[in-house]
Amino acid sequence: MRHFGIKMDAEKNAGLYGGQEGSFQAEGSSVELWVIPTDEEYRIAQETRQALKLV
Repeated sequence: MRHFGIKMDAEKNAGLYGGQEGSFQAEGSSVELWVIPTDEEYRIAQETRQALKLV
């Protein structure tokens, strides 16, 4: 990712877990880097129920 100017702060990234949201780009990064929590399993189950017309 160096050729894109993306710089990650590994310490900030390691501190974002358990549903936390936050940015973890390092100083001088060309873009912002974010952790955004999701619940993919729930969404898949929800769409499956809709497809099977169980809702």
